[in-house]
Amino acid sequence: MQSQTTIRVILTIAAGLVLLIAALFAASIIRRFFNARKYRKLDLLREVYAEKIRLLFASGDQIRAERELTAAPKSSAWRAIEDVLLTVVNE
Repeated sequence: MQSQTTIRVILTIAAGLVLLIAALFAASIIRRFFNARKYRKLDLLREVYAEKIRLLFASGDQIRAERELTAAPKSSAWRAIEDVLLTVVNE
């Protein structure tokens, strides 16, 4: 009787571990999918803003530059503008 109980406990623990591993695996796949979408969009915005920023710096129009480069904090556009500006400043 005790050996059957031990076997059931071991099987229950093993099944729980298998479910935990499957859940973590599924979560990592879903996270990769959403991050790929996010970074694809961010890369596109970087390309757009890189051209805009270079043209605005060449024109010297600060008021227009400020107006066109204003974005909500922590948005994708804001992050893209920040990345491009840091790249331009480092060059």
